[in-house]
Amino acid sequence: WSHLVFFSFFSFFLMIRRPPRSTLFPYTTLFRSIIFLASLLFMSKDEPKDELTLAHRSFIVVSLLFLLGPVGDPWYFCWVIPFLCLFPYYSFIMLSWFLIFSYLSFSRDFGSVTLGEFNLPILNLIQYTPFFLMAFLEFFIRRRRRSIHA
Repeated sequence: WSHLVFFSFFSFFLMIRRPPRSTLFPYTTLFRSIIFLASLLFMSKDEPKDELTLAHRSFIVVSLLFLLGPVGDPWYFCWVIPFLCLFPYYSFIMLSWFLIFSYLSFSRDFGSVTLGEFNLPILNLIQYTPFFLMAFLEFFIRRRRRSIHA
């Protein structure tokens, strides 16, 4: 268990990248850091019961590193894929399909949508919007199943 915590803190420092040309960079990095550290503290409050629980917590940590990282490179998602054999979350399986579209950005600029001061690339919206919708749906379905079985 201590190895997971060490790996998580080590990976956390790898999340910090060169700042982009944005005045919001310090705030977004702080926000990502607080979410990541809070999730680590929440998961480390008790010892895992078995190896499967430890693997599930590792899956959550690696997934958070990918989702909260400032660079959404598809190669970083390769860390998540082995866990999908043990924990087949449909949202992450769907994300693995949609990340293939990121290679389209090499051949064409799809433009962006402006929301206030934020420019959101259309290709990222195509990739991540279905994932987050499916992830929220999965979360509520799993929570409902737990409350029914409890």
